[in-house]
Amino acid sequence: MKNTIKIGITIDFNISPFSNGLQQNIVFLQKLFEDIIDFESYLLYRGDPQKYKFLEENACKPINEILSTNENSFDLIILMGITLNEEIINKLKEINPQIKIILMQCGNQVAHDIDNSIYRNNLNSIMPAMRGLDAVWTLPQHAMNRQYVKNYFKCEKIVEVPYIWNNFFIEHQIKNQKINRDNLIFKNNKNIIILEPNLTYQKNCLIPIFIAEEFERIKPGKINSCNIIGGKTIENNEYLISLIITLDIYKKRKNYIKFQDRMPFLSAVSNYGSIVISHQIQNDLNYLYFDALYLNIPLIHNSERLSEYGSFYNNHNINEEALLLKDILENYKDNLTHQKIKSQKLFSKHSIDNINNKKSYIEVIKSMLD
Repeated sequence: MKNTIKIGITIDFNISPFSNGLQQNIVFLQKLFEDIIDFESYLLYRGDPQKYKFLEENACKPINEILSTNENSFDLIILMGITLNEEIINKLKEINPQIKIILMQCGNQVAHDIDNSIYRNNLNSIMPAMRGLDAVWTLPQHAMNRQYVKNYFKCEKIVEVPYIWNNFFIEHQIKNQKINRDNLIFKNNKNIIILEPNLTYQKNCLIPIFIAEEFERIKPGKINSCNIIGGKTIENNEYLISLIITLDIYKKRKNYIKFQDRMPFLSAVSNYGSIVISHQIQNDLNYLYFDALYLNIPLIHNSERLSEYGSFYNNHNINEEALLLKDILENYKDNLTHQKIKSQKLFSKHSIDNINNKKSYIEVIKSMLD
């Protein structure tokens, strides 16, 4: 094996870096690789580089230049933000028989396919499963899907890789928006924000809304508003509205539930609330949690993997979470120093600078190329 391993990671620059965790994951992975002496890594992009001006220009290459030439010196291409069909994968391997094509599977393929099997009847916007992959990488929270993913992609090599995070994007927002992070903790500390994308059952606003309802029954009038960030897409959903109009927070509180546009995390915290209530199913590693803990704002969540951080409740236990909200309003300031110290352990474990994470990726990549 040659001394320097050349790696490309695909990314779509047409998508905002603050629109979803995938875009940030791609950048984190490239930054982890660029700090490894034997690796030479690039972001293979399509779209407008101006949205990513904060990245080093020499670390980015247009993917069309790679696909339209008969010269290909990459050892490994990791498909993340852009996928390739079987014809293109085969062409890349014809040009360079030694190249390895990896899919980094950041989402839950099982949940995705279940949802689409029930609710979608139009194949025009759905990509068929890729063929010709040398491996599929999966994240710890989706490792239980390995056998399904193996069958779905007809790929024998399914590898679990570390979940990584960095404060790069959150610090970028703080600097650009000139925000005093210490003010965020208590600025809107009587307003709830729910930041689930509401695209599938996995990350949805329903349970957090019912938690706000349960707390209103325990401590009426203590919370000023419940803001559903990114909720504009569902505010006219008749079934959701039929549930909401039965609640006290609708019947007894004026303009309490508010559906907001989707926006970057820091904008939501700055303008709409500093108490984050989250709910997920089989998706318990989420950059939302890391960013909230990094800012030291109250986070109520049901992630078993992160149960020792923030305020944890089991499954769908809305009464338990309502009591956590009560405790936050009464004691959060007193517990803040302890929370800060404890969160550092989490950041260190998942850091792109953590030597164990680097070793894991080095071992996985070198085993692919041996």
